[in-house]
Amino acid sequence: MCNLSQGIKEAGIAVGEKRGMEKGIAEGIRATVEICQEDGKTLDSTSMRIKEKFSLSPEDATRYVKRFWK
Repeated sequence: MCNLSQGIKEAGIAVGEKRGMEKGIAEGIRATVEICQEDGKTLDSTSMRIKEKFSLSPEDATRYVKRFWK
């Protein structure tokens, strides 16, 4: 395989791995939000937990929680 083809292949693999990681993190956050809701936690306390457990900024944590809050 020529160097250009190999580089393109490796770049594609890297993009796929990144997307997979992002999806996995989002699924973990979704499950955590669901558990917090089942336990009667507030949106704010859930956001704090997500921020701590997933090393997110407060803004990103709140955005995820609002996305998955039912």
